[in-house]
Amino acid sequence: MAEEVLLPQVPLHVLARIARDERVTHGITKTRSVLLYTDISGFTPLTDALTAAGKEGIEWVTEILNDHFWRLSRILADYNGILLKLGGDSLLARFDGVDAVDRATDAAWEMLDWFKGHPEVKTRKGDFPLSIKAIVGGGAYFEAILGDEEKSNWFPLGEVVEELARAEKAVGAGEFIVKKGLQEEMFPSEPYPVIEDAERAKLAGVTRSFLPVGKSGKPALSSGGEYRVVAPIFLNMHGYDPANPRFDTLNEFYLDLYRLLSGYHGTINKVNIAPQGSTFLILFGAPLSHKEDRANSAAFFAELAKLTTPFKLKAGLAYGACFAGFIGGPQKEYTVIGQRVNAAAKLMSASEPGEFVITAEAAQKFADLYESKSLSPAVISGVGYQRFELGKARKVPTKVPGEWTTHEPELDRAVELASGESMVVGIAGDHGMGKSRFLRRLAERLAPTHEVLEVSLDERGAPYQVFRRILMSQASIKEDDSADLKHKKLTDHLSDVVRNAGESLEVDELLRRFAFIAGMLFGLGQAQEEIAAYSPELRVENLMDAFRSYILRRAAGRPLALLVDDPARGEVGSLEMLAFATRTIPRLRPQGITFFFTYNPEFEETFCKGLEIPQESLQNVTLEPLSASDSRELAERILGAGADDAVHQFLYERSLGNPSVLEQWAGYLLDKNLITEMDGKWVMGEGVDAAEIPDDLYSLVFSRLDRLPEEVRQTLRLGAVYGMHFPSTIIAHIMKKVDVAGLMSPATASGLIYPIEAGETEYVFRQTLVRDVCYDSILRGDRERLHREVTRAIEVLYVESLERYFTMLAHHSAESGDWEQTFNYSLRSAKENRRLFRNEAAKVLISSLSPENAKAITDLFVQKWLDKKRISPEVKEETSKVEKTDVGEEVAARVKEKEDLSHGEGSGDLPNRPE
Repeated sequence: MAEEVLLPQVPLHVLARIARDERVTHGITKTRSVLLYTDISGFTPLTDALTAAGKEGIEWVTEILNDHFWRLSRILADYNGILLKLGGDSLLARFDGVDAVDRATDAAWEMLDWFKGHPEVKTRKGDFPLSIKAIVGGGAYFEAILGDEEKSNWFPLGEVVEELARAEKAVGAGEFIVKKGLQEEMFPSEPYPVIEDAERAKLAGVTRSFLPVGKSGKPALSSGGEYRVVAPIFLNMHGYDPANPRFDTLNEFYLDLYRLLSGYHGTINKVNIAPQGSTFLILFGAPLSHKEDRANSAAFFAELAKLTTPFKLKAGLAYGACFAGFIGGPQKEYTVIGQRVNAAAKLMSASEPGEFVITAEAAQKFADLYESKSLSPAVISGVGYQRFELGKARKVPTKVPGEWTTHEPELDRAVELASGESMVVGIAGDHGMGKSRFLRRLAERLAPTHEVLEVSLDERGAPYQVFRRILMSQASIKEDDSADLKHKKLTDHLSDVVRNAGESLEVDELLRRFAFIAGMLFGLGQAQEEIAAYSPELRVENLMDAFRSYILRRAAGRPLALLVDDPARGEVGSLEMLAFATRTIPRLRPQGITFFFTYNPEFEETFCKGLEIPQESLQNVTLEPLSASDSRELAERILGAGADDAVHQFLYERSLGNPSVLEQWAGYLLDKNLITEMDGKWVMGEGVDAAEIPDDLYSLVFSRLDRLPEEVRQTLRLGAVYGMHFPSTIIAHIMKKVDVAGLMSPATASGLIYPIEAGETEYVFRQTLVRDVCYDSILRGDRERLHREVTRAIEVLYVESLERYFTMLAHHSAESGDWEQTFNYSLRSAKENRRLFRNEAAKVLISSLSPENAKAITDLFVQKWLDKKRISPEVKEETSKVEKTDVGEEVAARVKEKEDLSHGEGSGDLPNRPE
């Protein structure tokens, strides 16, 4: 399970150039080659049909796609073709040299012949016809690398490329065309690029900006896949001259888009070719998740429609569960697959420039955030698709469902701490404990008596953003204000601050440092010229002094409270600025200035070290999980009425006193109509299946998992397969690790699990939600493999007391699909339970299996019984014994429900009920 580092999907000839130069050069390069464009026909209906079956169907699609791309990639390699782009079910490749047209043509024919020999894909949902269409074109076109050292994307563009994309729309399934006159053209010869292992190691670092998350994210992504709640957005951009694309204009658009995306934690996954212009695939929720992916994707989409650009834009958005991971053959790319991805692409294609449309499902998911308007349906291949556009953002109602008034004693203590000596106060609490809301309520309580400055930091923000954001808020400065207007607002605000503090405008040290504030924080040209002669160290020193002076002057008239939400997300400059202020201001002003910081408990040591505060002197206000009675009170406030014990038990078991989690689950119960109001009280509906996890909770947990090293995430998935508790010995055996405590320390420090000593060290998920999300994200094939590995580990490690694990082994065998093993362990478990007079446990064994697995084991039992004369004496003995147990009763009852067995051979000779 070692982490595998994959290079980004950049063409080999481009990687070879980067390896040679040892750097990425941004720009647009003119090139010339033969191009082969293929598209798998029939794949979209196959995807729609299989993904309608849920997550398992998405995985079937991914396996089929990988199998086919592997075959196509091998054919490409045989003819020295260079893969340029993968796009869902399409492929673009280039061929160089005097025989390039012949090699591209031969490769295309071989691909068509292979599909003719494999015309159908057999699945559990039926057989689906697949074929391939191919277009060979070429000539002069362009290759662009847009972005900066932080984030980059490579893609081809130009008239030849758009011509290929248009031709694909006109060519039928199974057809192959070659551009007229192409055979007469000459193409330059280039040596086929080969990337050696030593070069790959270097490229892994140099090309990080091409990864979906860029350099700011993980240095590597796992080669595996997972289920994620994702908002895929397809954005088409056209209006540039394909015969002469200008790098400056295109790159300015790219960087503007990236900056807008970064503010909402989205990413540009790739740029595909299109019949007109280029199409961007934008993702929220993958490859990294943030706890507000749903709200972030909706807010970004609303802002995207307002983006100022010389180009024409149109976009489509969907939202929901998708497969996210690497697909392809020997060369893979990170992408997302599923019905939602197809829907977003179709809506974008069917829309006009200037239209920004979302699916009906997304409109429903965003209903609490934005109004939406229904548009005329789009008819695609004879099928109508509903289209919606986002309207106004909904105003927060005066009484927000779930508005928390918990942690009142802690709030009173925080107010008291803000009324005395200058100090630093930490507001500690786990994810979802309500730290941000707590700060807002604290600001409301302090506003009548204090100067209150509030700021929330962002890991992708500009340097020293803490000061910049405070000034923008206090001076009402907007990002799109002109430089002159920013200068005026900043001057007026700082002058008012100095004047209100009783200081002289002529000699005040804050105003004397105006140029450093205006130049370093707002990029105002004249101010930048004024400070250009200073060394970088002196500029930073003056800016630090300006921040301190600003705080002191704001606190001249009455006490001041600076509220900083989650400084762990801040960039280095802001943290240094806050450390400087907290270190020096209490000495200069011993009374009346309080710094409040929120953080997770595991960050406390790092927080104190960064601010140079002794841990023992830090004033702490800790937000503990709610008690059962407080959870009950909060639940009824959210639900707007009382609720029965079953509802409260359901909510408390899943939230364990975490208010955010409780709120999400309560909203989920309401949205899905899983509870019913009877006589003024909410009651749990009958036959409720609440296995699905609400999207926002999925994102909340994934945002925490994504902060962990890949190997730790894989280990948590293994633990989730074992159960809520998982032994360190199992982890050590399967992961081949000696120091399990060291391996698990990041997950322990993050508060996702905790260790207990029970003869051996066990780890326990702090919340069932965390375990459920870990387990739910595992792909079917990986899940079966992990269950098999757990089965083998138990058999090896606990061989001397294996009878204690028969039931567990039956469960893991069933989940791995090993029915023979399941059957044998089920019988042995029933025998052991009977021996220990645990008849109820024996009876529950099969009842506890999932319906699919119970059916499989029942069918296997019946078949074994019917074949008694042909099976081994050992199995015959076990079978005859189990017939006399309650398991036999359970199976007999289930078998009698099978109509097909009532007329089958031996149907009158089923196991007798025990007397």
